[in-house]
Amino acid sequence: MKSVRLLPLILLTAALLGWRFFFAAAHAENAPVGPVAPPAAAGYRVGAAQQDITPDLTAGPVNLHCYGDRDKRPATGVLDPLHVRAVTIADPHGKLVALVSADLCYINSELRDRVVERLAPYGFDENNLLLAATHTHSGCANYDRRWIVTKFFGDFQQRIFDHIVDGVVNAVIEAQRKMQPATIEVASAEIEPMNRSRRDPAFDINTGTHPANVTADPVRYPTDRFLTLVRFVDANGKPIAVNVHYSSHATILSPKNLQISADWPGEMCARVAEALGDGVIVSFFNGSEGDAAPLPDWANDVQTEIAQMRQYGRRMAEHVLHVLPQTRPVHKQFVGGFTARRNFDRVTMRFAWGITLPRWLTHQLASLRPDAPFQAMRVGDLVLLAVPGEPTTAVGKQLKALVAADSLPLVIAPANDYLGYFTMPDEYAAGGYEADSTLFGPHAAQRVVDAMSVTLSNLENSP
Repeated sequence: MKSVRLLPLILLTAALLGWRFFFAAAHAENAPVGPVAPPAAAGYRVGAAQQDITPDLTAGPVNLHCYGDRDKRPATGVLDPLHVRAVTIADPHGKLVALVSADLCYINSELRDRVVERLAPYGFDENNLLLAATHTHSGCANYDRRWIVTKFFGDFQQRIFDHIVDGVVNAVIEAQRKMQPATIEVASAEIEPMNRSRRDPAFDINTGTHPANVTADPVRYPTDRFLTLVRFVDANGKPIAVNVHYSSHATILSPKNLQISADWPGEMCARVAEALGDGVIVSFFNGSEGDAAPLPDWANDVQTEIAQMRQYGRRMAEHVLHVLPQTRPVHKQFVGGFTARRNFDRVTMRFAWGITLPRWLTHQLASLRPDAPFQAMRVGDLVLLAVPGEPTTAVGKQLKALVAADSLPLVIAPANDYLGYFTMPDEYAAGGYEADSTLFGPHAAQRVVDAMSVTLSNLENSP
C-alpha cells in the first residue's frame, strides 16, 4: 500500500485549489490562578505530573493524524491512551523551567501560544516552557485549524483543542505544586541499533519496508543512536521522574491502524514506569528524527503491527532500565531558557518545479504565524535545542556543534510549532521524501542553525 505523505501532497493541492481559510480565534477557559512555588535556598526543586489527553470518542468522531492514506476515516477505538507529561524545575536562584511532552504528532503555534497564555500567572512564558510532541502517527487530529490540515485530517474541533490545552496546563500546574528538593542525574549511551535511516535506499518510505534485494548502508546514511536519560531524584534517593531521549519516528503502526495510540513511545514509557513504580513519571522526547525510522517493517495486518509495536517499546524500556544506573548528578546548578523567533514565510515546493508561494498564501495554508520559535533551554549540564519541525540526523549534528564542549546537547523535535522538515543542502539536492517535505528551500537548515546560534547566545548571556 502506497502511503500518501502529509506536506508535499497537501501543499501541491493547496497551490492548485487556492485558499479558502478563515481564521477564528480559539477560546478556552482560563485555569485558576495559583501561587508559583517558592525557590529553595539551595539545590534544585523538581515536580512531575501527567494528564490523560485521549479525546472522548463518544462525544463525536475523532480523526487520526499524519497518514493521508487513512482518508479521514475516524478512529474506531483506543488502543492505548494519549498522555501529556510535565516536569517543572527550579534552580537554587529561583529560575524556573518546564519540560513537557505530549503524545501528539506535532505542536502548532496556536496550541503553544494558548498554553503559554494560560500558564503566565504561574511564572511561565515562551522562554522557559518547552512543549514537544512524541510524534506518534496514531494520535488524534482535529486540534489544528489550518486549511491544509483540515483538508486531509478532519475538521478543527474546539473541544479537542481545549481538551489538549487543559491537559498540558493542568499537568504543569500539578507538577509545580509537587515541587520538592531533588537531584538531577544524566546518562548517555550508544545502544544497539533501534533505528534506521529513511534516506537509505534500503528503506522504502512508501511501504514502510526493507526491500529484500537492497543492503542497508548505515555508514553513508547514519542515524543518532544515543539514548540519553535524565533522572530526577528526591531527597531520599527515590526517582520522581525520568526523561528519555532518542531519535526515531513513532511509526510502527501503519495507516492500516485506526485506533488511537501513542505508538512505541507510549509502550516504552508505560513499561519503564511500571518497573520503577511509586508513581514515577516517564516522558519521551524525540530528537533528530527527520530521517530516522524504527526497525520493524509494516506488516500485512494490524494485529501483527500492534505486537511489533509492543515488542519494540518493551525492548526500548529494557535499554532505558539498563542505562539508568549509569546516571550521575549534573555539575551545573542552574536552569534557563530563551526563544528567538525568525520569519519563515516563503514556501518553496521542490516537488512542484521549485514554485515559491506568495507570503499571503504561505501564511493562510502553512503557518498560523510566520515567526517560528527556536528555543534553547539549560538544565544543569544539559542544553536542549527545541526545533519547530523535523531535522534530519545531519542537521541535528550541525545544531549540537553549536553547544560548548562542557555541556551535553540534545535536539528536541518537533517542538513548539511545526514547519515541516529541515535538510542539509546535499540532502535537499539528492531529493526524496525528506527533501520534498523541506518547505523553505535548500538553505533551510542554515537558517535553523543561524536562529539557534542567536538563541544560544542569548541563553549564555542571560542572568
